[in-house]
Amino acid sequence: MILLVNSIGDTSSHKFMELCNFKKINYFQIEDEQEVTFDNIHVENGELKDFTIINKTSGKSISKNAISGFFYRKGRISPNLYLDFYPNVNDSIKNEFMECLTDEWNALVFYIFDWIENNVPTIGSYNNTVPNKMQMLHIASKCGFTAPYTYILSNKELINNFYKSTPCITKSIQDIIVFEYENCVYRSYTSQVEELTNNSYSLFPSLMQKKINSKYEIRIFYFDKNIYSIAIAHDKVKEMKVDYRNSETFPDVFPYSLTKQNEKKLRKFIQNCGYNSGSIDLLLSDENELFFLEINPVGQFDFVSDFCGKNIEIDIINFFYNKLKPNVIWTT
Repeated sequence: MILLVNSIGDTSSHKFMELCNFKKINYFQIEDEQEVTFDNIHVENGELKDFTIINKTSGKSISKNAISGFFYRKGRISPNLYLDFYPNVNDSIKNEFMECLTDEWNALVFYIFDWIENNVPTIGSYNNTVPNKMQMLHIASKCGFTAPYTYILSNKELINNFYKSTPCITKSIQDIIVFEYENCVYRSYTSQVEELTNNSYSLFPSLMQKKINSKYEIRIFYFDKNIYSIAIAHDKVKEMKVDYRNSETFPDVFPYSLTKQNEKKLRKFIQNCGYNSGSIDLLLSDENELFFLEINPVGQFDFVSDFCGKNIEIDIINFFYNKLKPNVIWTT
């Protein structure tokens, strides 16, 4: 049975489940905000002998030996801790206990998923979800890719000097901000840097990159040595040259094939970055130079699948299906 852990509203997960249902492949789903616990834990001399995952929300459970594959799609398993305290225990002590038990829970979850990812066919990783962008740029450079000239600065004078010397953009160091307020969703997109004129505030360390005048953004999904790629044209409106998601105009999108040399670089990068799958963003400049931007290990792949001319969902189903029944290929 394939264990699926996904976030609420993840469209790629729902397409996967639809195909599993059609193919009659058993899966066990855990989704964000569902109540989940573990039972029958048995660890002996550092060896995980047994465990059972219980999804109290769905009323289903899965044992260690029943897990034949693991597909990770952003979801998290949060502790649901219920403790009875004596009436004279104050809130501060209660909070200390709860924080301690939460740490214990997270350590247990990490240990169990580490076993899963190292013992069954896996796409994605529960324990390694958010890459360090600076580290990924360094690894990509070592693998032969060109990376945009990048700074992290907190000194406003240095930022202004960089801004004046070359057009530059800014984006998150680690992960984008996403939150909802008064029925509106706010996201921190990549944006172009403007001169800082207000000196009355201190500045949080900010990632800045030299802006690349680009023809295309190349979006890639990678898993099991398979490379699926599309190109997103940046020629319609100015906003697309910074972040096409910040434009109301839908871009031109079409299949794109990497050269054999760049495919080799990409596979070398995957071998060295610690991920077995993910969405990789590249940029093709006006001078036809290819730049590595970043990797998102749990990026959406349905957008790539829709435009690359291949059905990634079916290939993922076959990846797991062939581990159970080798040499069987399912096609539409």
